[in-house]
Amino acid sequence: MHLMWLPYEEVAHDLLVLLSVFAREPLISLGLRREDNEPIAGSPDRTYPSVRRRATAPEACGVNSKEFAAIVRGLANTPEATVNAVISACEFYHVGLSLVDFDPSLAYLSLVSAIECMASHHYEKKTFDFDSLPKFQKAKATIDELAKFKDADALIRKLKEDLVGGEYFLRQKFVLFLTEFVPLSFWDHEDELYRPTPGLTPITREHFSWCLKEIYDARSSFVHSGQPLPQYVAFGLRDREAPQTMGQLMGLHGKPRYLPLMTWFERLCHAAILEFMRRHIAPELAASDNSKREMHERLLKVMAGLPPETKESLVRLVNWTSQFLGAALVNPYARNIEWADSPKTLELLKKAGVISGEGEGMDGSSWLKNRDVGEVAGEFVFGAKENPFRGNEILLPPGYEED
Repeated sequence: MHLMWLPYEEVAHDLLVLLSVFAREPLISLGLRREDNEPIAGSPDRTYPSVRRRATAPEACGVNSKEFAAIVRGLANTPEATVNAVISACEFYHVGLSLVDFDPSLAYLSLVSAIECMASHHYEKKTFDFDSLPKFQKAKATIDELAKFKDADALIRKLKEDLVGGEYFLRQKFVLFLTEFVPLSFWDHEDELYRPTPGLTPITREHFSWCLKEIYDARSSFVHSGQPLPQYVAFGLRDREAPQTMGQLMGLHGKPRYLPLMTWFERLCHAAILEFMRRHIAPELAASDNSKREMHERLLKVMAGLPPETKESLVRLVNWTSQFLGAALVNPYARNIEWADSPKTLELLKKAGVISGEGEGMDGSSWLKNRDVGEVAGEFVFGAKENPFRGNEILLPPGYEED
């Protein structure tokens, strides 16, 4: 009798936890549905928590399948230790989202653990200088006394090395990782999944590091002292709130820094894990991001330097195009006579790579060149935070217009 076991469930689970980071939702397996080209109704090996009751129903949106495929391919050529760190981080992220309805403090802790997996691996060989570590401030006084003795330098150096060598620096690595891998887009616009919390001052880059340390300290107090996180951190996640939540939130009114809400921290973890994978698992994605960012900055400067009448024409074209966002339509053509002030404007915008068109002069038609250009034009007209062209699919994909 020959028995063969195939890791269907394990492979499916790993792919689903990875995909969950993209979707920001704990995706689950429903069990095997086809084997040897025969339909079956298998049951999943794992028992998953029930679907949580959201405060608001997010709009359905697609996952970047090309980016996901590039990362899956990249994992096959990535060192095993890095793959293990990434999958473990995705597991913890998945668990964190799954536990929101059961216990927000445990969910928050799981997100911290997700980043710890990545940070401990990424900074495995990083060294820290004894004199720069606040933890050893008290020891410095004793070491200064030792320095008074003759020939104590070698002993002091060895003592510092031993003290530093006995530390894992988890807090420092946690803060370093999120500081290094938070993408610029995190600051450019508000979260599209969760609404801003009324009365709460948004966390800025100035207070970013302080808030990260506060997150890790709250984690340590919870794990080592049993002190739960304040209930307000779960605000906005579910369709009901604890009575104490609003009072705690009112106490934060006007404060520039505080222990962040889980909605903010979840988005940060999502963004940082993806950014790490772009740079270290599918570096072609990071290269594409850099190229797009350079194009973005260049085009913004070009648009800012256009003559006033050309700027006004561009604004009209962008506003005209924006009315079709969300419609089942691709690349709407605008009659030049309806938005452009002159043939010179058409020539300037085409030369700058902002528009493409067909026909002659004012009798022809034009459109924003592609999705990336449309996103820049949308930021130029509406601002970064209110840009309706971010992630748009109304325009042609980059490169398509050149085929």
